[in-house]
Amino acid sequence: SPDSSLKYVKIPRSGNSNYVSDGSISTDSRMIGVFKNGVLALNYRSLNSYGNSGIYYENSFVVNSGFRDTCNGYTSLGSDVNSGVTVDTYHYKSAPICLYETGSTSHSPLLGYAIDGNPIYGPYGYTSAMDSGTSPKLMTPSWRLKALSSRANGPDYSSTYPSGYFVQDYEYASGIGDLDRYNGRTCVTPEYPTGVYAYFTTVDSSHDPQFPYII
Repeated sequence: SPDSSLKYVKIPRSGNSNYVSDGSISTDSRMIGVFKNGVLALNYRSLNSYGNSGIYYENSFVVNSGFRDTCNGYTSLGSDVNSGVTVDTYHYKSAPICLYETGSTSHSPLLGYAIDGNPIYGPYGYTSAMDSGTSPKLMTPSWRLKALSSRANGPDYSSTYPSGYFVQDYEYASGIGDLDRYNGRTCVTPEYPTGVYAYFTTVDSSHDPQFPYII
């Protein structure tokens, strides 16, 4: 369950060295944002790589799925953290489904902010990015699992290392979804009627998280 320790997270929009207009936050970073309930957003990329090779990094959302609670929250392990985040920190790696109404198909609420100062929304955005008069739809990522083949210099696909076990099992395919490689887009939202670059938490129709989850 969420820990009660006091945390201060300051994300200045003006003069923020992490701010970029296209959402290109380094996903090597452990902390990628903070949600409106004070819970941190951490990256899906584990510090653990296959054989310590530094090539195939574990997808911690998949590998540690047994530790996920009903709100999609986790308690951080050593493989989740580096400077600035401590072990046992409660966090989300994907859509925090207890912060929004999963039965709603309206434009999703503002859930938090990324470390670059850009907003993070739930899974629904307007069909036409810059037209709030269009119907909301489930935002789809532009990432997909690679075709099953051998992993060069890595383990074969197996029940131990299934497809999706490693971050490198995914590939970006521009245009197959609504969002860019950073899981965001420039669009209008209820809070930003003139437009903003925003991230969306990606899920399927059953609200099961879909890679890359947040960013």
